[in-house]
Amino acid sequence: MEDNFRRLTIMTEMVKNGIIGLMLQGRGSEYRQFTSGLITDDLEAIRFFSTGGKLVSSAGSGGKGPALFDLPLTPKMISDEHGIPAQAYMPIYNSSPCQRCHGSEREVLSVLNVELSSLYTRDRIYALKRNFYFFFALNFMGLFLPLLYLLNYFVTRPVKEITETVKGVSKGDLSLRAPVLARDEIGGLARELNGALASVQALTNRLEASHGDALGKMEKMASLGELAAAIAHEIKNPLAGISGAIQVLAEDIPNTDPRKEIIREILNEIDRIDQSIRNLLIFAGPPEPRVISTHVAPVVERAKALIAKQAEKQGVRILLSRTAESRDVQLDPEQMQQVFLSIMLYALQSMPSGGALDISIRERDGDHMEAVFTDTGKGISPEDLMNIFKPSFTTKHTGTGLALAIGKNIVESHGGAIEVRSRPGLGSAFHVIIPYLARLKNAQS
Repeated sequence: MEDNFRRLTIMTEMVKNGIIGLMLQGRGSEYRQFTSGLITDDLEAIRFFSTGGKLVSSAGSGGKGPALFDLPLTPKMISDEHGIPAQAYMPIYNSSPCQRCHGSEREVLSVLNVELSSLYTRDRIYALKRNFYFFFALNFMGLFLPLLYLLNYFVTRPVKEITETVKGVSKGDLSLRAPVLARDEIGGLARELNGALASVQALTNRLEASHGDALGKMEKMASLGELAAAIAHEIKNPLAGISGAIQVLAEDIPNTDPRKEIIREILNEIDRIDQSIRNLLIFAGPPEPRVISTHVAPVVERAKALIAKQAEKQGVRILLSRTAESRDVQLDPEQMQQVFLSIMLYALQSMPSGGALDISIRERDGDHMEAVFTDTGKGISPEDLMNIFKPSFTTKHTGTGLALAIGKNIVESHGGAIEVRSRPGLGSAFHVIIPYLARLKNAQS
């Protein structure tokens, strides 16, 4: 647009100066030949109008035409429908040299109209567009295509490789590794991913090996449990016969006979063996709970009564506090009494020189009751705390260590749990948590 304006201004000035020069040289009759010679592909028409708007002369494709009633008498540029300067109107003033022939009455002698070729302008616009598109395509091919290649090589391809690796890993193949194609951020990401996959694979291998070992141990323990239960059944009946026979023999021995004390000791040991066998059978196949709705406090009271003499003898004070007596709990009273008794006996064993056992019954949350047994005994070491509910674990010189393991199974069969917190030298706290509505395992209440 600016180029057209400049060209139109130059051509208009050139035509005006040429005409004025011919007039001043007295060669006015040659102006038609002069203007006709200026017509080119770029310049379409040159016209002269009188100040009244009448077409006086034209060269090019202008031809004859009607008068222009709105003829501008001052310099003016007119643009086409595309906003491109296409015509110029330039008044030819009656200067002093011109007044020798035309007089001094008129200020403007005529108006020069110069029109550029619209076809030429369009051709130039199309040429500029072609050049623009050509150079754009050239720049695209020379600049953007290499950038696309580099983007694909350094970004798209590595990310795709990492994505494919992750997809393969998600399907279970931990042996896959992402290729490291460069030492940039994406390459670093691939290295980190490979390191994480190597760690996960190593951990998985260890877990699989550990799981295999644990499974083997569980199968072995199950076999040993079945064998122990079978042996316990085989021992229980002969043991009862031996106990009965010894009791018959004891009837013929006077109470003053020293052998009487030996027989009592033998019967005590037979009772201890019989109790151990019963515990083993209970642990191997615990009976299904017979659930009823009851308060917990009476169950705790009965267990407490069974150890009252022993607690008094050891100098252990037992205090029971109740905060949840208003609600019934569904449980098997006999089995739960066994649980509470085992925990109380464990507490007494940790306080041989006296102490205190505080028992509180309270709500754990809206759905559970909690009985907490807190003693001031010697406490449990962290190592023993991890094994306290394992069968056969005991820190005593006598006993099988099944009592707490059986208690844990009973509580879990009610849908509850036992938690233990302990500080060595300060005491322990056993939390027996039971749901108000029993959620029995392998049974329907």
